[in-house]
Amino acid sequence: MKRIVVTVTVICLMFWVNVGMAQTEWEKYPGNPVLNSCADSTVLFDGTEYKMWYVEQGISYATSPDGISWVKYPGNPVLGPGEPYAWDWYGIHAPTVLFNGTEYQMWYQGCNSFYDWQIGHATSPDGITWTKYHANPVVGLGPPGSWEWDYIASPIVLFDGTEYKMWYSGSDRSNQRIGYATSPDGISWVKYAGNPVFDVGAPGTWDDDDVVRPTVLFDGTEYKMWYGGGEYGSNYRTGYATSDDGIEWKRYPDNPVLNLGAPGTWDDYWVISSTVLFDGIEYKMWYDGSDGSDNRMGYATSTPGTIGSINGTVTDMVGFPLLSLVIAIKKPIKKGTLSKPPDGYYEITDLEPGDYLVLAIKKGYKAGFARVTVEAGRTTTQDFKLRPKLDEGDEDEFADLYANYPNPFNPDTWIPYYLPQDADVTIRIYNSAGQLVRTLNFGRKAAGIYVTKEKAAYWDGCDSSGKKVASGVYYYTLQAGDFRATRKMLIVK
Repeated sequence: MKRIVVTVTVICLMFWVNVGMAQTEWEKYPGNPVLNSCADSTVLFDGTEYKMWYVEQGISYATSPDGISWVKYPGNPVLGPGEPYAWDWYGIHAPTVLFNGTEYQMWYQGCNSFYDWQIGHATSPDGITWTKYHANPVVGLGPPGSWEWDYIASPIVLFDGTEYKMWYSGSDRSNQRIGYATSPDGISWVKYAGNPVFDVGAPGTWDDDDVVRPTVLFDGTEYKMWYGGGEYGSNYRTGYATSDDGIEWKRYPDNPVLNLGAPGTWDDYWVISSTVLFDGIEYKMWYDGSDGSDNRMGYATSTPGTIGSINGTVTDMVGFPLLSLVIAIKKPIKKGTLSKPPDGYYEITDLEPGDYLVLAIKKGYKAGFARVTVEAGRTTTQDFKLRPKLDEGDEDEFADLYANYPNPFNPDTWIPYYLPQDADVTIRIYNSAGQLVRTLNFGRKAAGIYVTKEKAAYWDGCDSSGKKVASGVYYYTLQAGDFRATRKMLIVK
């Protein structure tokens, strides 16, 4: 089978794209465990002090100046089981806590004597004195025969300023999986119709029996989830996955990211992440560890890498991989490890952080073009679907118009394009009503790629009279010889 030919050059631009996963290794704190006789923790940092709620004779509370040296609250537990025969009278576990500036909110799992774990809600002014919601549980079991009919547990909740988002574990008594729900107020929840959103791994993989206890962060671009996976009751380890929307998840290929301790150590039976925080420099994880007889809390850190990478697939419009093609990045670079496997997949690793222009070229197809920002410690995925040209003599089929940058923009923008041969170039700007706003005549242009700010078409956001146009959606049309294409852009003021 033929392999992809990869050549590399670099160009600096200023763009942002969705970033895929990259995961550095976790380093366990050598003084572990940091807290004894506890499990199922959630941790918040208020800028001065770490606050932990954890399970020990109910839900208990501890504080720390550094996340390592913890002091248990003398009045523990701060939240206990319900009254006899209440829905949560037999036990409560797995708290997750948010603070909105005036009030703490907690979601936790509780059960009766039949171990029908469900999820309840409580509030507190100080994180110590809690009031349970009068109509608990707020998230109940699924219908008989469903993936979550036996119990639901281990909630993790985020709030995006408008909506609460919850990920939780569910069981059908054979396997545990992860579901998703949303709420406008943290009390009235709607489960996602396509649940579970995260299933067990493929047969024979390390997490093919259970996936449990999610903890989720959102960095403004993607959701990151750490979860427990393994065999029921033992050998649980911590895996990692990412998602653009919190629903469609992609596993990290080198899972698990946190492994069992050496035989005879305190965490040689299971290691399951409870909370992960990011302080802008490093990730901090508090995790449950067990030697099979006692549960303790461990601590680990992970620093994002200093280099990044780009990968993706190149296919035709139907989805079949294209071989014998060229992947190019403009300008020579000193770093970059090139992977050239078959099956239409490419990968460029060891890249310094920065902005790159990636071009996919295949004879007989229109060239694919993308602007990619590489971030330290992350892999940016950029896939291409190439359109075939009409016939071998139709060179103009390779001409192309690309997305303007920045977009949205204010007040000006650049419009990149590609010419396979010399052509007269005109770009016309239209408003959303289809009215011509501005005509940009560039005269005769030589064949080439016009993508940098020095070469791309420039629009200053003015109409033909020199007046700044209003905010809104606009369209730009490239006319180059017989080639004509239109794209949309947005001005935001």
